[in-house]
Amino acid sequence: MKKKLYTIMLLSVLLMRCEKFVDVGEPKNQLVTASVFENDGHAIAAITNIYSQMINKGNSYLLPYYTGIAGDELTNYSTNGLYVQLYQNSVQPLDAPTNSFWDSAYSSIYLANAAYEGCDRSRGMSSSVKKQLMAEARFVRAFWYFYLINLFGDVPLITGTDYQANAIAARSSKNNVYDQIVSDLDYAVQNLNTGYVDASSVSTYSERIRPNQFAARALLARTYLYMGNWAKAEELSSTVIANTATYDLASLSGAFLKNNKEAIWQLSKPDNVGNLSTQEGQGFILINKPIVTGVLNCSAISPQLLGAFASNDLRLSTWIASYIDKTVTPNVTYYFSNKYRERNNTTSVEYTTPLRLAEQYLIRAEARNEQNNTGGARDDLNKVRSRTGTGNTSATTQADLRVAILKERQLELFTEWGQRWMDLKRTGNINTVMATVATTKGAIWNSNKQLFPIPQKDIEANRNLKQNTGYN
Repeated sequence: MKKKLYTIMLLSVLLMRCEKFVDVGEPKNQLVTASVFENDGHAIAAITNIYSQMINKGNSYLLPYYTGIAGDELTNYSTNGLYVQLYQNSVQPLDAPTNSFWDSAYSSIYLANAAYEGCDRSRGMSSSVKKQLMAEARFVRAFWYFYLINLFGDVPLITGTDYQANAIAARSSKNNVYDQIVSDLDYAVQNLNTGYVDASSVSTYSERIRPNQFAARALLARTYLYMGNWAKAEELSSTVIANTATYDLASLSGAFLKNNKEAIWQLSKPDNVGNLSTQEGQGFILINKPIVTGVLNCSAISPQLLGAFASNDLRLSTWIASYIDKTVTPNVTYYFSNKYRERNNTTSVEYTTPLRLAEQYLIRAEARNEQNNTGGARDDLNKVRSRTGTGNTSATTQADLRVAILKERQLELFTEWGQRWMDLKRTGNINTVMATVATTKGAIWNSNKQLFPIPQKDIEANRNLKQNTGYN
């Protein structure tokens, strides 16, 4: 018990210190690095604590909610001025809701850096556990840098825990950050366990809540897709798809159940939150009309997204539900994301799912299409469509398939970790789409708004950190 309390105290110190990691030049805490990683148990607790922080801070809901109302997926009903500004693409650097992404990402990156350094220096850990944990740390770092560069553009590339160096770090180019992501994920692919591991970090486990080699390959496939490296994107996604013993498409109603075969990597339910199941379920499911205050239950599926579905698309009836407000005449129907169907359940059957197999088919479809393999692209696209009731795609040419794949991503991946917002950006479609959507929200679109502002507090604390264009 004393050892457990000691570990918890040290982790608490680490968490408190990492909140200031980007903008305050404090000396590195050698005590934390040396002590937490003195044995396997403490080190494992440090790594799994990172996953707890990722889910406890609500990123799995806030990321799709914020990007959804900023883009074309969600209609915002909150009257909170900060969310109104985000909905109308007019956020300010001082208090932008998206500042929480920046803080969460760098907090997790700091913890990952500390874990990697601590494991590397440890003389008390077993080699097998050290290998797994160091690879997990680099996977986490890659995961968050992927989101940082796609939400904020060029960002400081922090790969250590030296406060003095971190406090004055300038923004690195997006290409350099992508290079680091690829390096981290290559390392993870080589060193993670092929299966999912339990609390020992070496024995296999049925829970898919810690990344394995295939999770690293899946994230690397997505990274190469965004980089336009079609051959590598196809290669990596193919290795995941080929592992049919572990992965397969689930039914639409089963795609977000915990440990289902479609899940490549999941995050378990938040700690110390009573009977809350998933953040997405709590935030998106409407049991009343949308709330006008706060950040939960204050949005609905946008007309643009709702209208994109064919009437016979089973995702429309399975992944979207409705609440009818009968207190007004005529009645008003609000549609909401129902991918996660539980708001509250002490024995939750769902886990948040950052990586799943359907995305890998869509990654490979796009990569094949861009390499003029239209037949292979059609096969992958039709594989995703096979469970939707919509039949095979009618697209045959490369140009038509390019449009069809992007639309399929819109219908398949809506309200999942900001995928739609980032797809519009990387494909060069965001200005065309948002110029129209913004007018329906009472806003005027500006291309600069496709990047969120760097938090003002960090700009003021670090003279080398420059703001994104349009927010000065």
